Amino acid sequence: MGRGSVYYLPRPVPDADLAIMRRLDRLHLEFPFAGSRMLRGCKIGSRHVKTLMRRMG
Repeated sequence: MGRGSVYYLPRPVPDADLAIMRRLDRLHLEFPFAGSRMLRGCKIGSRHVKTLMRRMG
């Protein structure tokens, strides 16, 4: 095990990402079949949506 993994402290999630994650959660309840490409918006790309969806589980 590396020294970096022992002393790793997770960074807190930014408020902007929390707001996006809440919105994604609401959209997922409305459209459970939608993926990251369908849920992307004009200010957020599909890769960021995919990252947040993976973080949310």
